[in-house]
Amino acid sequence: NVPQPSPNPADIKYYITDHLHSTAMFVDKAGTTAAIIDDNDFYPWGGMVPGVGKTTSSNTVKFTGHYCDSESQLDYMGARYYANVMGRFMTPDWAAKPTSVPYAEFGDPQSLNLYSYVRNHPITQFDPDGHTLAGWSSTGNTWMPSAVGSVGGDAGNEGSDDDRYDVTKTTTTTTVTYSDGSSQTLTQNSYTAQKVGSAASFDVGYSQTRTSSLTFANYKPWEMRSSVVDFLKTKNPCTDWLNSGAGSALNIMSNVPIFFFNPKSSIFNEADARTYSDDYSPIWVNTKGRFYEDSTNGLPLGGVYPAGSFRARMIIMLHELAHKVNLIPHDGELTSPPGQSDKNTATVMSHCEASLPW
Repeated sequence: NVPQPSPNPADIKYYITDHLHSTAMFVDKAGTTAAIIDDNDFYPWGGMVPGVGKTTSSNTVKFTGHYCDSESQLDYMGARYYANVMGRFMTPDWAAKPTSVPYAEFGDPQSLNLYSYVRNHPITQFDPDGHTLAGWSSTGNTWMPSAVGSVGGDAGNEGSDDDRYDVTKTTTTTTVTYSDGSSQTLTQNSYTAQKVGSAASFDVGYSQTRTSSLTFANYKPWEMRSSVVDFLKTKNPCTDWLNSGAGSALNIMSNVPIFFFNPKSSIFNEADARTYSDDYSPIWVNTKGRFYEDSTNGLPLGGVYPAGSFRARMIIMLHELAHKVNLIPHDGELTSPPGQSDKNTATVMSHCEASLPW
């Protein structure tokens, strides 16, 4: 269940989504049948099925969690507008740096059509940003990713549905003690994928089990809003930096919707959170990211703050806010330098770490 923040706490509403993150129901906090405001079904290529369920609100978050323009009925997916009546984007795909066929996988002809949506697999795939696709299937230790690592803003490798990878697990155990005296004993499983029939391999993520003495409050992402807003009301080098960007950092954080997103896999790397560089699209926080102590990638944020700590959560929220005011580049363009998300986190920490009062 994904809450929709509101300036009036008594008016909290929730998005209930399907496997593609489409808004299946839009409900208020009562949690009863009468509380269902919208109840929608979607066609495979998008667009609501008429005569099914009901629509009584002006909610515009529709197909795969993207905004639907009320006049044109086009879905805004970040990089481009998508026309669900045609199953095609309105404009060809593009890349930040010139390339012959943007975001193409030359072993998959479906990726060569610059107007196509999720390589014509709308039942199991969705497009998180107008460029890429996401969705997973697996059999045993062989994984068939449709897009490796592109969900949530981290650069990665794309692959077709026919790509198959053998995954090898390596286990290590480490005890980490932090400056406040708390500690974590981490048993980390790292995974390396090797494409079948190829000598090439790459790291694809981590899973962890742990014992821990950390006692940080188990806040939900939207419950961090007041802490971030209160911090933005103070004057310090961090808030001066955030206010030097486009728009008002305080106004954006006071009103931006804050949601969960559920990763498609427990072992492939996902971003801790993601958003777009504007003042109205939501901030999505990964339910398995380092906002929580039991994150898939439990490594300390920025090499300093334990996953799930209050400071880690603040840095994650400020990182996304810095995107929205255009102070750091997008994490997840395939043309971005390797490790761009970590570099962006380091930039945020360099401006904000000394100013955080906690």
